[in-house]
Amino acid sequence: MQYVMPSDAPAGAGGPGERRGRGRLLGVLVFLVCFLGTCWWIRAELGRPDSLLAAKLDLYEQDPEGYDLVFLGPSTVYRQCEPLVFDAALAAAGHPLRSFNLGAPAMGGLEIRFALRQLLDADARRHDGRLRWVLVDLQLMDVEVHETNLLTSRVTWWHDLATTARAVTMILDVGAGLLPTGQLLADHLRACLYNLSNLGRVRMRLQGLLEGTAEERLARDAADARRAQWELGPLRDGFCSLDDALRLGDEEARQALRARRAGLMVRVDEYRAKATA
Repeated sequence: MQYVMPSDAPAGAGGPGERRGRGRLLGVLVFLVCFLGTCWWIRAELGRPDSLLAAKLDLYEQDPEGYDLVFLGPSTVYRQCEPLVFDAALAAAGHPLRSFNLGAPAMGGLEIRFALRQLLDADARRHDGRLRWVLVDLQLMDVEVHETNLLTSRVTWWHDLATTARAVTMILDVGAGLLPTGQLLADHLRACLYNLSNLGRVRMRLQGLLEGTAEERLARDAADARRAQWELGPLRDGFCSLDDALRLGDEEARQALRARRAGLMVRVDEYRAKATA
């Protein structure tokens, strides 16, 4: 058999190095497809993460009657838009309907957009076509996420591809300088990677399983279960007033709410002056 010199090889055949490079690239692509497919399957099996928004979406989707209107926004919605009062006022005016509160504390503009997509997907799965209105208290599209919250299951959940792409576009449009832009991009891309690979949820699950003694973990799980119930509101319509939270919450929740209320009361005159101006 005649040995073929590289210079005599047919055009387009490629040498051994090129073929090895193509093989490696194909191997990487196959690995990525299999890895992402496995992550998608695990995420589908796990369902929604443990969060107030997820619990409210489950409650909304499983309700046998359905809803005509949904309130969506941060704590200003969660603590103040009461479906019982709203529905009674509309019924008295000749417009009977049923509403649901999908608000959650500290929701920013990007998370609200994500929550709206989740709501519409959940409503589509109901197949009843009852939802007609969504009242949204849309917040600023703040692309800065506090480092403490960045890799939590809540934040990584809303860092899907669509939300992350919007965040990246906004960051590049702002043009805050090379270092700040790079840091913001890295934060959002890392959170998105944690979403796609399920690391955000696995990380929180492992922390819950490993931190503290067995007795402490049982007590923490019981407290989380109680909180998940009262946070949905006494009527399980998603509304939980500040008074309800102080009445039904555990001592840790009460302390946090009292501290926030004290901070607001210190500046109440300032807020009142801004509102009247």
